[in-house]
Amino acid sequence: MPERKRTVKLASVRAQGKDSWVELVPLTVKGSREFNRASEATEKTEEREELVLALLRAHIVAWNWVDADGKPLPSPQAAPGVLEG
Repeated sequence: MPERKRTVKLASVRAQGKDSWVELVPLTVKGSREFNRASEATEKTEEREELVLALLRAHIVAWNWVDADGKPLPSPQAAPGVLEG
């Protein structure tokens, strides 16, 4: 019987190279619609950018990404500013 998974783990080779991955909470249709409505409700680029960052923080559960020096990056949920770096 099919089973709904809370998270999905995907390869992120293009972003971080071989053996890299990111674990995500899938975006629902309802969540997508809510995001679109909120995004369309503002004309300010900064506010739209913050909406995108908030969406990413909410959906990225974990990853094994590293910075340019090879040091592990904290997850966006643990360190919200990591996506802006």
